[in-house]
Amino acid sequence: MLEGRNTVIFLVDQFQVADYGLERLTHRAREAGVLFVKLTGIKPEIETGSNALTVSYYDQELEEKVTISPDCLILEEAYKAPKEIIHLADILGVTADRKGFFQGDNIYNQPIHTNRHGIWVVDSAKGFVSLQEGIEEAKAAAMDIHQFLGKGESITAYKRLLFDEAKCGKCLTCYRSCPHLAISYYEVKPVFHELACKACGICAAACPIQIMR
Repeated sequence: MLEGRNTVIFLVDQFQVADYGLERLTHRAREAGVLFVKLTGIKPEIETGSNALTVSYYDQELEEKVTISPDCLILEEAYKAPKEIIHLADILGVTADRKGFFQGDNIYNQPIHTNRHGIWVVDSAKGFVSLQEGIEEAKAAAMDIHQFLGKGESITAYKRLLFDEAKCGKCLTCYRSCPHLAISYYEVKPVFHELACKACGICAAACPIQIMR
């Protein structure tokens, strides 16, 4: 109880308030007696007895274990990726995240992009997102696709990758390390595809004799 009112406590792993209107709603919820506790990776302990139900969790702000006795306990349903995503990701050469969804947002990609040029992911294909976020992503992807296909051509940077073929040891380390499938090989020689290259520099860093830049 909090000042004569019922208290609702949310125990969450991921707590996002950066989406449109969420921060304002969070403040209003707290004023109404709704508390949000971000967990630190340690799962709460739930004990049931004949007379009481207890939930124990580690509070990061208090730096101690907290035990509560709620009148009611509600568990969130798991949000899992369809099994078909892994199969489709393998066919397309698109990276999947640890939860089994298409991975769009990482250090090398914008939120709607994947590790491959010409393949975009939006909305629930990446996991749970809000309706507003899904709409904005769909708009961004549509604009990107229009720019990509609008003129019927794609322009790459001139000499994006400099490669000394004469010094190449044909180890194909660059081919194995490229996350964008921008390198293939022919007669045990690497072949670089400029349109697929994202200039991330991974192949150059992995080359054992440093012949690329």
